Amino acid sequence: MYRKLMVILLLCLTAVGGNKLLAQGEVQERVLLIFCDVTSSLGVGEVAKGARLAATIIQNAMPPVRYRVVPIMLSTDSVTPVLDEDVPPLIGTNRATYRKTLESLPIYLEEKLKAQYADVNNGPGADPNRSCIINSLERAVPFFNQYRKHARELDLVIISDMIEECAKSPYQQIIQLNRTDIKNEIKFAQGKVSLPNLAGVRVTLIIPSDGPADDAKHVRPPVRQLKEFWMAVFSQAGFSPADMQGSDRFYFGPDLPDRYRRPW
Repeated sequence: MYRKLMVILLLCLTAVGGNKLLAQGEVQERVLLIFCDVTSSLGVGEVAKGARLAATIIQNAMPPVRYRVVPIMLSTDSVTPVLDEDVPPLIGTNRATYRKTLESLPIYLEEKLKAQYADVNNGPGADPNRSCIINSLERAVPFFNQYRKHARELDLVIISDMIEECAKSPYQQIIQLNRTDIKNEIKFAQGKVSLPNLAGVRVTLIIPSDGPADDAKHVRPPVRQLKEFWMAVFSQAGFSPADMQGSDRFYFGPDLPDRYRRPW
């Protein structure tokens, strides 16, 4: 239902000419890229929770807004998005229609991501134990660069258990965080490496469950170690220690930061 309603709505809005205002630079839009983990280190309940969190962020993003939702798996750098919309400025009744359309987004997104989860973990050619999260940064930078000129905000959100398990790494070695202690992994994450520069981008990392894993098959390190590892990674991607002290530019936690809990 969501997809059908959105197609009809955007066709109508294109006729109104809102995108022309964006092209002319008269209006600045929010640009939002969300990566959602669908690998086997999460349980299906965590995937569902991640979908609902992503839907809430989108529902609260005030148009004009460009948003894309991409699954995290082995081929995160090339996988097809499950959601990809460009919503122009809204006037009058179009605002109410858009809000009504988004009411069905949580169910739509949950169904899409659960289907991806089933395919990745049980479908033909399944490769469940591969979470290439760091490589998502390679995809994020060119996406944001398209919109920097007229963007009001650039937001990268990663919803995952943050357990990197990937052989394709800028660190030139296999990274496996599915262990109880990742002190060694933290050390090499702190080493110099060339990562895409996310200057001007707000980064939000959300673990959809910070309690006992829901059907999780992999061992997980303490959350404090995971945070230390990912802070080390993002320190190579344009973030200073000061950027990561507050939550304005860098957030790591089990739920939505305050900025996404209300219209933004």
